[in-house]
Amino acid sequence: MHPQPSTETPSSFARALVRARTDAGLSQTALADRSGMSVRAIGDLERDRARPRRRSAELLGTALGLSGPALELFLRAAGALDEAGDGLPVGSLCTLPPAVTEFVGREADLAAVRHVADSTAEGGVPGLLVVSGQPGVGKTTLAVAAGYDVSDRFPDGQLFVSLQGTDARPLPPAEALARLLTALGVGGSSLPTHLDDRMSLYHALLHTRRVLVIFDDAVSEAQVRPLLPVGGCLGLVTSRHRLAGLPANERIFLDVLAEDQAAALLSRIVGPDRCAAEPEATGALADGCGRLPLALRIAANRLASRPHWTLARLVDRLGDEHRRLDELKAGDLTIRSAFEVSYRQLRPPAATLFRRLPLVDGPDFGADLAAPLLDTDLDTAEEVLDELVEASLLEPAGTDRFRVHDLVELFAARKLEDDDPPEERRRADERLVTHLLTTAIHAGAFFEVDRGIAERLRRWPQGRPLRNRAEAVRWLTAESPHWFDALRRAAQSGRHRLVVDVGEAMHWYSDLHYLPEIWPTVFGLTTRAAQAAGLRAEEATQRNYLGWALNICEGRVADALTEHETALRIAREVRDIREQAWSLMYLGSLHVRAGEARAVEECRAALDLMMTTGDGTGVAQARYYLGRVLFGLGHHLQSELYFMQAELYCREYLRVSPDPEGTMAATLGYTLMWRSTNLLAMGAWHDVIRIADEVTARFMLLGRAGWCARALVCAAEAEAHLGKLDSALERLGRAVETFGRLGDRQQEAQALLAAAALYERTGESERAAAAREQVHALAAGTEGDVGRRLRSLVQTGKNPDYS
Repeated sequence: MHPQPSTETPSSFARALVRARTDAGLSQTALADRSGMSVRAIGDLERDRARPRRRSAELLGTALGLSGPALELFLRAAGALDEAGDGLPVGSLCTLPPAVTEFVGREADLAAVRHVADSTAEGGVPGLLVVSGQPGVGKTTLAVAAGYDVSDRFPDGQLFVSLQGTDARPLPPAEALARLLTALGVGGSSLPTHLDDRMSLYHALLHTRRVLVIFDDAVSEAQVRPLLPVGGCLGLVTSRHRLAGLPANERIFLDVLAEDQAAALLSRIVGPDRCAAEPEATGALADGCGRLPLALRIAANRLASRPHWTLARLVDRLGDEHRRLDELKAGDLTIRSAFEVSYRQLRPPAATLFRRLPLVDGPDFGADLAAPLLDTDLDTAEEVLDELVEASLLEPAGTDRFRVHDLVELFAARKLEDDDPPEERRRADERLVTHLLTTAIHAGAFFEVDRGIAERLRRWPQGRPLRNRAEAVRWLTAESPHWFDALRRAAQSGRHRLVVDVGEAMHWYSDLHYLPEIWPTVFGLTTRAAQAAGLRAEEATQRNYLGWALNICEGRVADALTEHETALRIAREVRDIREQAWSLMYLGSLHVRAGEARAVEECRAALDLMMTTGDGTGVAQARYYLGRVLFGLGHHLQSELYFMQAELYCREYLRVSPDPEGTMAATLGYTLMWRSTNLLAMGAWHDVIRIADEVTARFMLLGRAGWCARALVCAAEAEAHLGKLDSALERLGRAVETFGRLGDRQQEAQALLAAAALYERTGESERAAAAREQVHALAAGTEGDVGRRLRSLVQTGKNPDYS
């Protein structure tokens, strides 16, 4: 409510203001524009509704063009010459809080604040920084430290106002302005009533000053906009929200501390001697706190108040994830309360998604995984994800990917348990598993060479739409922790048909994407699912896939043989000719390693069976396997015949259906690689080089660096026989670099020994010795079966014979 107009004679200042404005030929609007005050404020002064303050009188006198005695009389009429102080009393409201003494890290962030502060102070234009981040990451601590750090740039003062954005009732802008104006010396009856008038007076008071104003814990842009400073002043806003609508000169998104910074913070609070005595426990404690500053301070203060505790004791207590949030409590300070505030401010859909995020198991996840958690479409899910990011409860982890801090995830899991009914949790989890596995099936179908199988796999109705093979690869790679975990959960819950179809979809994909850490488990789960569901034909197929994985990924030949023998027996029981052929191919490829002649019989039988099915791709595969076993037994001429037949089929298939990055292109590459190796044994050096170069080109396109390197070694050996030693050494150098990058120590050592032999031929004994020394180092630094094979290689000193 405005004060009532005075019935007394207008004050001398009201009369002086009206007279001076009239003499200057200015309207109230024009004077407002010149002075920076509002029309309402000027009107109140002229009608005697407000008492003039020193600063407002000065602004009006300057705007009216008064000087000398005329200005002195004008100010005396306002009573301004009798006022003490400069409008920013020492010890006023809004002073900076005390700085945190244990401030570590954030050097780059402080440098960013200094840069904006320097630009603001030097340019005389307002600056604005926005500091955002998740609860407990240290936003206020940084802001206060920065306030003290740049105080010399703002000699007219540093103000701090808490906007109470995490309270049930955030501070309204009008109230925040009242606090700021009071701190600037405006109070009592001189404080304007309306928001616009307060803004105008606030801007007028700051216009010729250099002040730093920290707005802590803002909830929205609308709360902050009326408070933004003008002139050469700097505003620094902290918020759990990103406040993208504010015109910031710089945005600082605070993350958790680095490992060394987290350890340093613990050391400063707990004490350097205690931390130095338990370095491993110090690191474990930092990890248990997720390197979140608030959690670190709570844990450190807890230890500081308990000098009889070891750090290891608190680490053990934090090891129980169900109790960790409860353990992170020191006095009235808890990590849970920091998260609780942000959670309470979420809209219902965002709160629901937040507490269900622990159902997504993995380091990060794509936006499409949020939709099944909410049982909604992708666009809606993305909007809700944006709200969680804005609230700093979710962190961006790349394009359309997100991650949750460990402690935040524990809090979400507790909320899931407390706030979601069990049946709702079960349905959400089931939708997520279905989405992940059906999308994996659709992705795997892009690699299936049998069009009938591919079409059957695509008939699953759920899942994310994928447009092409490249998109399928990206999804399968990015979400591998999630669909792999979903496969486990589906197997445990008895969703056998779904699990088995994932195995079928992963068959050819696994052949192109070597992931030894997951394929034995994947095909083990799919085999057991087929067995549990009584799907006998599918069980034979999945056992063959499992045998392949056990052999290729883990070198478990005996276990692989068992799986293929069982698959053959089941395939015969159910009269599945195609799967019988595959079982025999796999068995032959394993038996040839032991030099057993029956390997040829098995692969010939596989070829005969496959030819009765009319499956051209299967026939080509059988010829390829037969060529391999014949090569292994030293029958090079026969081997060459079958490799050529398999090659011709693959080339014709690709001519009709061009797909240089598909499964059949990879099959052609494998066939050519084996053919070049066979030709090497036959002494056809020029053919070896020609074919090996094609292998390199094909596998380079497929991203199979290991096979490229194998082809380089094969071609190098042929060139060495032709006396092209420089070219051979160049190829071997590229192979060594590739094997080293891939961590294939055995192949790297063999390529190094081949290079050493060539260096001896060129008279470069020092380089030969250096290559052998590298092999010794590899043998010494490698454990397990590979290490034993390398040490045997070193002891025997066997090198390729290039004579």
